[in-house]
Amino acid sequence: MQPSRMDTFAMYLTNEYWGRKDEDGELIEFTDQLFVDELLKKFEKTPEMKAGTALHKILELSQYQEELHSIIGIDGEMYQFEYCIDESINIVLPILREKKINKQFNDIIVNGVVDAINATTIWDHKFTKQIRYEKYANSYQWRIYLWMEGLNTFKYNIFQGKVLPSTIEPVMNNIRIDKFEAFDFERYAGMDREIEDLYTYYWEILNKLKPLIIETAHINNIILKGELS
Repeated sequence: MQPSRMDTFAMYLTNEYWGRKDEDGELIEFTDQLFVDELLKKFEKTPEMKAGTALHKILELSQYQEELHSIIGIDGEMYQFEYCIDESINIVLPILREKKINKQFNDIIVNGVVDAINATTIWDHKFTKQIRYEKYANSYQWRIYLWMEGLNTFKYNIFQGKVLPSTIEPVMNNIRIDKFEAFDFERYAGMDREIEDLYTYYWEILNKLKPLIIETAHINNIILKGELS
């Protein structure tokens, strides 16, 4: 079970489908069926997702206080980054990176990968079209990772950018980074209990929706794995 599912679950509980609206401008109800569809969705990587993966690899390989690399190859594709941000910005890159973590809670095993970690702090890197503080502040990701590791501080490195059309052959994926912000979040009283209550309720809802999950998976030829099976 991955922490990212909890943000989907939290949106389901608010009954708003990611703030999306229908043709009449009304918010789309986050129904049971839409929730199950989100859980089973197989994401086809968009150019932005691929750019984010490439940026993560650059940050993983960069040495402390050196300039970020501009060109990198991922899965047979080349990516070139243009950094249009203040050179004085201090992008913290701890030594221990891309660490797999897990925590068992009751019969549930929560798995995740942190982009960087040290004895007190977890870091996560994001590539996005537009930086919105509230999106990260409201996310359960940082809370769950702190809960999993028993640490107190979570830091986001947020890179705002755009994937540009390629004008050369062979294709070079061009990405312009035009803004950077770092957000810090701290453990708070009652946070662990909040996460554990949320996971307990999530498991109850999955069991209630299991017939719908099995039916939807069968219709779409999806093989169920993990907590959905």
